[in-house]
Amino acid sequence: MGGRNLTLVLAAAVSLFAALPPCFGEGGGKGKSPSMTAPLVIDPSVAVLADAHAVKAVEGRTFFVTDVTGGKGGDSAVGYTRTGRKTVSPIICKPAAAEAVRLTVANALEAQGLLAESAKSASFVIDVAADLALTEDTRKVHQSISAVLKVEVTVWDVGDPSRVKKFKMEAVGERKTFDTTKQAVVAAREAVRTAVGEILKSLDSL
Repeated sequence: MGGRNLTLVLAAAVSLFAALPPCFGEGGGKGKSPSMTAPLVIDPSVAVLADAHAVKAVEGRTFFVTDVTGGKGGDSAVGYTRTGRKTVSPIICKPAAAEAVRLTVANALEAQGLLAESAKSASFVIDVAADLALTEDTRKVHQSISAVLKVEVTVWDVGDPSRVKKFKMEAVGERKTFDTTKQAVVAAREAVRTAVGEILKSLDSL
């Protein structure tokens, strides 16, 4: 698959987001650095994708999904959530965003009987790179948390390496509530569901 290695290196090396902690001022307002509490660890992958797009069935056609980042990035904060008047917790994704997308796509394809056991036995290989950022907005009346997922997808024809399909997308999940800390994983999974739905739809045109 000519050119694939370069694509993998670039996708693994580039981070699309850099999460920074918020600042609080007097009385909890902005301006002063908050105290950090224990990380909030979330799993943004979706084991069962309800109402998943049914990929067009072609006899003998199967797919294999890879995370081109090799699972890297799981120890880096993708955002911060306020846990007290002057405290915040970093949000950590385990698995990392790309692996979460890979798992969710693979689960959906397996449920449809379209997942190959290996790249060599597949008709097409789906390479996934992704970054996730969660942003919390605190207001007097309510809080909101949004998850922005940026995904790069490359689909390779195993039998004909010259056939390559590449595309990028951005998916968003958002929740408004009085306790956004508990909703971080919900927003993240909403973004993953949206992105995976688009990936599945794209396979119909192969």
